[in-house]
Amino acid sequence: MEAKELAMLLTGREYRKELDRTEEHQAKAAGLVVAFGASDDLLELRGAVHDEAGAWGGCRVRVDRAGLIPNFEDVDRDDEDELRRYFKREGGGIEIEAAWEGEPGYSWIIKTSIPHETFEIVEDGEPYCRGIVCALADVIAQAASQQPAPGAAHPGYSAMQPHQQRVVDEKADLDEKRRRLRAFLIGDVFGNLDEAEQRRLQVQAVAMKVYSDILGERIAAFAPT
Repeated sequence: MEAKELAMLLTGREYRKELDRTEEHQAKAAGLVVAFGASDDLLELRGAVHDEAGAWGGCRVRVDRAGLIPNFEDVDRDDEDELRRYFKREGGGIEIEAAWEGEPGYSWIIKTSIPHETFEIVEDGEPYCRGIVCALADVIAQAASQQPAPGAAHPGYSAMQPHQQRVVDEKADLDEKRRRLRAFLIGDVFGNLDEAEQRRLQVQAVAMKVYSDILGERIAAFAPT
């Protein structure tokens, strides 16, 4: 089964009857991810990824082969294993957006930048959700291609003030250090360190994440030129 074939099969389905068990298994076997909105506060993922996310008012999530990548705010910073899992996945995956009332006549519009097919879910014969079907292989490939090269210019900015460029360069340098630290945190050497040093490195990784996010917010506030 291919994405287009599954999307055609799902088009016209009624809300709450999007996929049956057999179709979910077929989608999983074919490596296809199906995304659609439900109720007024959920993004549902089925097939090769089986998960859901709170989406009140709309949401943007990141998804990899294991499912939804958690938000940093939801990670238990006292749980060392959970922190290691987060830093292993953080920055990967692809973005899926669930837009509430994203277009006139629809409750949900699901969007992503990777190749995909769309399908229409109805409620009492009226448009309810425009969902998507994409291939897990494309999720993995797109995530790999999105990793920025160290020192790369921030996309969308052809010219910047010198002080703004310094912030962009600072974030690129910091993110490269974060990448190396994340790799170290999931490596064998880290596991041989004493617990106190492991904890210090995990706290350092958390602090660097917060620092990088702040720089990212500053860059996002720069006006493109």
